[in-house]
Amino acid sequence: MRPHVASDVAGWWDAVVALVRELPDDRSAEPRLHDVAAGPLRVLIDVDDGVRFKLLGLARDDDRFASLAAGALSSRMNAREMVRALGYAHTIDGYLRHCSFDAGDASRPASFWAWQVMDQLANEKGAAPTAWQLFKEALRRADAHQSTAIGTGLLEDFLRAADEDAIEMVLPDLRANRRLAAAVCIYHLPEEHAERIWRAVGRRP
Repeated sequence: MRPHVASDVAGWWDAVVALVRELPDDRSAEPRLHDVAAGPLRVLIDVDDGVRFKLLGLARDDDRFASLAAGALSSRMNAREMVRALGYAHTIDGYLRHCSFDAGDASRPASFWAWQVMDQLANEKGAAPTAWQLFKEALRRADAHQSTAIGTGLLEDFLRAADEDAIEMVLPDLRANRRLAAAVCIYHLPEEHAERIWRAVGRRP
């Protein structure tokens, strides 16, 4: 494939864009988006890095192109770089859209990319401050369903893997913000983490 792509980068890029724009903006598009990201798009970026910037430009306001970016650029950019490139607000918007729907809902938008980026961010070494800021903003804007999905999902994973510095960073916010504390699920955390969070908020979240 590489020689064919290299001989007509613009043509292949235009074909990828046209294909993606024809896909529905819901979870039914995600397998096809994965195939495009893992195949022709990754080759395009290898051949011409300028394609990466074109992709990110489209990805900042379209879940389908954001899915492509998350799939094709994961080996080139860490999670903090991806969030900066896609935009903090767009990442949070996508994450909240993803958290709005139950897993089996076929109408869920093609926003799994945002969960992927947040998952990588929550587990990336040195990224705890960025991850915590995004979790706080997401929970500030979340409705009850979204808040439960965040608190019992990636936020719980983040706190379970947190080191001492990350826990110290989180505790003052939990003491100061009852809504934030209410979203935290401690039942699968290490006992020491759960106990410190419990004492910080004065009750079991």
